[in-house]
Amino acid sequence: MNRPALRIAVTLTLTDVAVASLPVAPWIVWMAIPAVLTWVLWYRPESTALAAALCAGAVLGLTARDVLPPTLAVQPRGDRCRIEGTVTTVLRADSMVVRLAVRGTIDARQLPPMHHRAVLTILRPTAEQRSVRGGQHVIATGRCEVAPQGALTGDRIGRMQLLASDAWWFVQSDGRRTWIDGEASVVDIVLDTIRRTIDGRVRETFPADVQPIVAAILTGDARAIATEDREAFARTGTAHMFSVSGSHVALIASALTMLTAWLAPRWRAVVVIALMTVFVGVTGAQPPAVRALLAAACVVVGRLTERDVDGMNLLGAAVIMMIMLDPVLPWRVSAQLSIGGVAGILLLTQPLTTMLERVSSHAWYPASVLRTMLSVSLAAGAGVAIPSAITFGSVVLLAPVANLIVVPLLSAAMLAAAASVVLPWDVHAPIAALCVRWATEVSLQLATLHTEVRWPVLAALVFVLTTCWICGSTDVSKLWLRLALGVLITLLVMIMPDARRSDEVHVRPDLVAYVLTSAAQQPLGTRVVLIDRQPAADRPRADRTLAVHLLSLAPLVVYEHGLCAGSTVDKLEDMAGDSLTVIRLPWTLP
Repeated sequence: MNRPALRIAVTLTLTDVAVASLPVAPWIVWMAIPAVLTWVLWYRPESTALAAALCAGAVLGLTARDVLPPTLAVQPRGDRCRIEGTVTTVLRADSMVVRLAVRGTIDARQLPPMHHRAVLTILRPTAEQRSVRGGQHVIATGRCEVAPQGALTGDRIGRMQLLASDAWWFVQSDGRRTWIDGEASVVDIVLDTIRRTIDGRVRETFPADVQPIVAAILTGDARAIATEDREAFARTGTAHMFSVSGSHVALIASALTMLTAWLAPRWRAVVVIALMTVFVGVTGAQPPAVRALLAAACVVVGRLTERDVDGMNLLGAAVIMMIMLDPVLPWRVSAQLSIGGVAGILLLTQPLTTMLERVSSHAWYPASVLRTMLSVSLAAGAGVAIPSAITFGSVVLLAPVANLIVVPLLSAAMLAAAASVVLPWDVHAPIAALCVRWATEVSLQLATLHTEVRWPVLAALVFVLTTCWICGSTDVSKLWLRLALGVLITLLVMIMPDARRSDEVHVRPDLVAYVLTSAAQQPLGTRVVLIDRQPAADRPRADRTLAVHLLSLAPLVVYEHGLCAGSTVDKLEDMAGDSLTVIRLPWTLP
């Protein structure tokens, strides 16, 4: 099938990544661009579009070099820096902490000035700083560090929040060293007003126990979700419902299409695209939602002009538009997961559905719906398995089953909650609350079955290959045989010992944890060294997530140095009881 947009998108992306990653001098790239264009126009004029994509990708790759964080042998930790830029999203704003996603210039002592995205945390904020809006200008001096790359279970949740903002740097400042000025744009003020109105309606309409999840599925604001619920959804692979993505945009687009059926086709297309644009803007305009908006707009325009709609070609067109606006899109984990999930659905849903129809001859309509839902869940899981394993160091094998139950429940809750927020009566609120409670309970129960895998990338690869392999099953016996072989190989990967001989290092905001895995089994258990990253004058606080992770390695021998490390060990002792042995070092390291 002819898919020009897909070919151009692949060429553009690969060239962008190659030029930005390979150690090629910029002057060589600038010399190669006119040479390639001249050769193609002279000898291969039919390939002009691909040549233009190649040259555009090279230019975007040079631009991405100035945005991507540098690769350093030793990353700066706690380095003094100055950040100046524009607030893109307000992640938290209360009397204790203000946390902002900022796009601007970071100037650190050890590094040259760089134009990056960062998460700025303001301690002891003033009243003016607590009322910050998106679009305002911010200047702050404090400490910066690269986002942690550890694979702790608790780290994954924090990194998901960081990566959802498409940021690579943490910056921590004090309210006295932070200046916020300027007025937000009219668009930012309108979007912020809509968000505040929705939040107010959610608080007025829904019970307190479901308000955080309702706010998350409506606006993508997952800040108030309890840690236990957040971990449960993350362990079952359903936390993507709290980040507004393609499924949310598709639901909104379908509902708007039905509600505007009385309009003329052209006016219906204008209204649907305009309202979807407002919805994506209110939810923060994250890459998955933007990609879905662009694809949905292409579908609406294509149907209006009576043109064929090809899913992969639409995906390619959306990627072209996004990468032209953001050259570092291939490095955005949110974009990787979104594009991978959509590609998996487009490529594998139909083969999986056909296979299930071959092995199951039930013509009952609910059976057909169940087959389609299972196919979509498996296909999406296969599409995001490898990027998720590489980024977060984990693969959720329960995701297809959990998504089969949780996604329909939260989708129904989203539609009912949207109706309750928009309409003046609250008849849909009980339905939304019931669906949210059921989805939370299912996630909590399934999360207890989750098991961490030592080799997540290998397990994800086995899952993808097994999903593709079962597509060729012609009867039930072959299906069960191939599933059994896939499950057996996955179990072997899960119990495979880790042959690495280097010490495992986990970097936390306040601590560095060295888990000594290279030595033989110790008589007293695993050895762990905790060392403070912050000066002793800073506020000592226990790292509960790290303590929970270390508890899973008990019995332990813990060496600690510093106030934060001592507080963490105290919490660890309270949780572990008699199964923990603690050896405390003096405050000054030898």
